[in-house]
Amino acid sequence: MARRSIPQYGTVNNNGHIYYRHRLVDVDGKRVSIYGKTREELYEKVKEAEAMIEEARICREFPTVKEYSERWLLMHSANIR
Repeated sequence: MARRSIPQYGTVNNNGHIYYRHRLVDVDGKRVSIYGKTREELYEKVKEAEAMIEEARICREFPTVKEYSERWLLMHSANIR
């Protein structure tokens, strides 16, 4: 069985406890820090967060008809009675 390669993460000392930290850029371009007590825990959290960011990116690129119509109605609400 092949072992997965877990990357080296930076550490942070917070209130006397040492945590591993990784930073990601979300859909809005903001940096998000993710913390974990072990490298394995942080690895799982990072994979989950990356999947959520990718899903949000796809939803933003290809909105549904409902999302598009709600946005359109909001933009044109001043002219529509």
